[in-house]
Amino acid sequence: MEELANNSSTLVNNSYLLSDNWSLIKTSPQQCRSPDKLNDINEQTFETSIPASVASAVNGIEPACWNPPFNYNDFDWWYLYQINSLDKLAEINKNNKLKLCFDGLATLCEVWLNNELLLTTDNMFRGYSIELANELKPTDQLALVFRSTTHHLKQKRARPRWKTRLVENQQMRWLRCTVLGQVSVWTPPIQIIGPWKKVYLEELKTFEVNRLQVRSNVTNNNAEVYVSAELTSQFPKQEVIGAYLKIDQQSYPLEVNKQADLLTIFARQKLSKIKFWWPHTHGEPHLYRYEIFLETRAGKQLISSGQLGFKSTKFNLTSDKSQLLVNNQLIFCRGTCWTVSDYLSLNTSREILTQQLTLLRDSGLNMIRVGGTMIYESDDFYELCDQLGILVWQDFMFASMDYPTEDALFLENIKIEVNQQLTRLSRHPSISVYCGNTDVQAQAAMYGMPKELWSNEFFDQWLPEACVEQHPGIPYLPSSPTGGAMPFHLSQGVSHYWGIGAYMHPTNDPNKTQVLFASEGMGLSHIPEDETIHASIGKTTLFPYDNEWTKRIPRDLGAGWDFDDIRDKYLEELFKVDPVVLRRQDINKYIELSRVVTGEVISQVFQYWRTSKSRCQGGLIWFNRDFWPCAGFGLIDSNNRPKAAYYQLKRSWANVTAIIQNESLDGASISVINENNQAFTGSLEIDLIKNGHISIAKAQQDIKISGHQNQTLSVDQLLGHFLDSGYAYRFGISQFDVLCCKLINQNNQAVSESFMFAESFDLPVLDDAMIIANAEYLDDKTLKLEIKSDRFLQFVRICVKNYLADDNYFHLAPEN
Repeated sequence: MEELANNSSTLVNNSYLLSDNWSLIKTSPQQCRSPDKLNDINEQTFETSIPASVASAVNGIEPACWNPPFNYNDFDWWYLYQINSLDKLAEINKNNKLKLCFDGLATLCEVWLNNELLLTTDNMFRGYSIELANELKPTDQLALVFRSTTHHLKQKRARPRWKTRLVENQQMRWLRCTVLGQVSVWTPPIQIIGPWKKVYLEELKTFEVNRLQVRSNVTNNNAEVYVSAELTSQFPKQEVIGAYLKIDQQSYPLEVNKQADLLTIFARQKLSKIKFWWPHTHGEPHLYRYEIFLETRAGKQLISSGQLGFKSTKFNLTSDKSQLLVNNQLIFCRGTCWTVSDYLSLNTSREILTQQLTLLRDSGLNMIRVGGTMIYESDDFYELCDQLGILVWQDFMFASMDYPTEDALFLENIKIEVNQQLTRLSRHPSISVYCGNTDVQAQAAMYGMPKELWSNEFFDQWLPEACVEQHPGIPYLPSSPTGGAMPFHLSQGVSHYWGIGAYMHPTNDPNKTQVLFASEGMGLSHIPEDETIHASIGKTTLFPYDNEWTKRIPRDLGAGWDFDDIRDKYLEELFKVDPVVLRRQDINKYIELSRVVTGEVISQVFQYWRTSKSRCQGGLIWFNRDFWPCAGFGLIDSNNRPKAAYYQLKRSWANVTAIIQNESLDGASISVINENNQAFTGSLEIDLIKNGHISIAKAQQDIKISGHQNQTLSVDQLLGHFLDSGYAYRFGISQFDVLCCKLINQNNQAVSESFMFAESFDLPVLDDAMIIANAEYLDDKTLKLEIKSDRFLQFVRICVKNYLADDNYFHLAPEN
């Protein structure tokens, strides 16, 4: 057995996927010690393809799989493949060595060829390969058995120094697998078991790529490419002449060292006239095509190809700063924590990933965090982030547990895992932060453990050194959250901000706290669109009480409340209604108000964080997408439909925007933000509206703001007279209901509109509004919709079958 090289971008040898014609059999734990014992049992056989999990093979994607009749971890699962299913078998065997390769096996797996045990694995995050000693025969059978983790965890092992609340079984810390399916309070109760990544044969025709790393770096504005590879030649070393790197139509020689049948290739090449890679909110994500060739007397051989981007990255982490700089430019990071797109198989097509990541990019998101509770994502995911200009905060897959790094075998296992992943990830310019784990420091600290037990040598010394060695220039943080007297304190380091959310603090909490960078938080139960509700339970008006629906509402482990309760708290605060009474008297209104309240709350947080009064330089929401149909944390539902919160945040995340803030006795203020490279020139208009259409006062001012700057204006100063714009003095009822603000560019186009409600979001219903809507087809796929009203319209919702709105759930100022 040997470690699997990073071959995802190599083109040296032929690969043959073993994807179709697999059989799957369930047995009791250890019922069959070897494949030949399967003949003695009478169990149902499932036909399946891989990569996939047991759950996807047994249930497909039918709704029944979400309510399994048993725990998948309680059984052994056998995947069987007959070699006679392999096309061109005679040609594959001909005069070439063969390797059997596995990109991901979850988790306790044995690999058998006939009745010979070839490999035992215990880490779903590692790749493995086996060189086959003999030719394959049509009668051969390949068997993968995934042993019961429930049975495995019954073994007595050393106890942790402190317990975790993330999972119930404390011995999970010994398993190198995702916690998805183990955290029943916010993930579906489906355990991930099986060959979740590719299984294939590699035909070693010319060279065997043992190791390959290609990465870029920028130091002192100098771009550099690093290439390092080890190859085993299948023919005499004198046949190799040299090697070279081709990038941007320029060729650069590579150093080749020949030792017996081992070839090492190395280069550290400086490049000139390179355009830097930027997150899309601050520039163009420039990428360059590269190719690596090996020159032999028989001709040149393409070893690797792909794309590279060049950027410098720095994370300032001081007592009063926590900020990311890309190419020496301060970036306000906004985005989400990533959830896997296909929960059952953990595999998503590049086409679907493109749709999902493009949708997120279009929201104004510029950072995604791949947290330690998930998986290391696919090459397609990182390549698409490269192309779309999305920064990636990458956790290593450790979360909330006291990992047994003092155990030599466990430590060796995770070191191999990390080295494999760093080799793979280091070529992607989107990678911008490495983080040792999720919540390990915070979990230990929350239990009152002394500081020396919050972490260990692996996270504090070995892992950062590995990151520096394999991906220099990328910041490393030991844990998320981290910093400060307690790792979960907000005023220092990187925090998880749940003041808005689980801790039910009032909506003005961000104004009172000093969050510097929130790498996680603000998870709320966002209600999806009616189509998703109908598809799940059929009757919209009954959904708050449907048993299957309520079981999927996120909650904290052991808590007596769920996130529906938290949403109701903010519904009462913003709309001044009793949620219980409203739900009883008008269920449809309750649903509609609940649908918009969560997005309004978190968009207000980001609006404050983006003003000059806040020291915050980043916020990542928990999550981007729901795992299954529910009112989950996702801004997008499991059917890839954006929720109201998506659109509300899209307006708050815009590069050029105007944000209204209530400064209490100082009145309202307007922050105009310009994150573009170019200056913004235009005008700002404000209008105070009463009773839906009466303009109490108006003002307009020309403005010019340089790139990457913001400007704050006083509403009282713009008006020139006192109207209690913050409704803080409260001399009687408010003189206005809504303060409307519009930012207009030089072409007289509105680029941003924002609104502040004087007293409550629950405005009186107006029956005499004149609304005009016109629709026009621009092409076969694009519909232009224009809406005008003589009354103020609140949370306008657009529903057009088979179309996705660019903007939705918006307020519309009256036009008279």
